Amino acid sequence: MRPRPRRAEYDGKRRQLLGRIVQRFKQPDRPSMRELAVAAEVSVPTLRHYFGDREGVVSAVLADAHARGAPFLALAARADGPLEPSLRSGLMQIVQGHLFAVGGFHAIGLTEGLLHRTLGPHYLQTILEPALQAFELRLQAHIERGELKPVNVRHAALGLISPVVLFMLHQGELGGQRVRPGAADELVEHLVTGFVAAWGMPASV
Repeated sequence: MRPRPRRAEYDGKRRQLLGRIVQRFKQPDRPSMRELAVAAEVSVPTLRHYFGDREGVVSAVLADAHARGAPFLALAARADGPLEPSLRSGLMQIVQGHLFAVGGFHAIGLTEGLLHRTLGPHYLQTILEPALQAFELRLQAHIERGELKPVNVRHAALGLISPVVLFMLHQGELGGQRVRPGAADELVEHLVTGFVAAWGMPASV
């Protein structure tokens, strides 16, 4: 029998293959297992050895995106300062995370996950829900400080983050920068101003 590779070697090789595979997923189609193997410069059996089936490859790509986005989510969860600038800062972390970590992975997750029994929930668990839950923590901190009226933080996070994610997809992966360009910071300002007007606690005199 062939000796099993040491875990560190196995994980290192898997990360190496994943780096090549991720770039292939960012092209405008849904690659087959054979096309993914070509991108990874290995055979299909080798790809299966490290990831299982195609679903396993997609799951690994999304898990990699989760790791890339973690530093941005840590900052998005931290309630830094008074309510209005804090919400603005938190939403801009979502913008930065999209630009530098997970933007293309939202597209991958939606393309692969819509109507898929397992990849849809996996996209939620690795990409979308972590962003929502991070922002929920920020909102909850402001409630506990008495700066924000009691609000369902899940609904509030959805209401604030969803337009930002849609806008970033519109401008980037969907080509909106060419069709109808816009500025993310202006959207963030609009969202925060309206939210604070509706849910912020009146300033004490």
